[in-house]
Amino acid sequence: MTRTIKGIGWILWVALLAWGLTGVMDRFSGGRELANYGSYVPWGL
Repeated sequence: MTRTIKGIGWILWVALLAWGLTGVMDRFSGGRELANYGSYVPWGL
């Protein structure tokens, strides 16, 4: 693997990690308050 591809992979990994941590912190701070369980979207319908 070339150095450029590894660099892009690391940047992508860090960006996705930050995106995921944003969701985790949102869940910890708001709990299930923001989840709309009455909607069809969370149930995958």
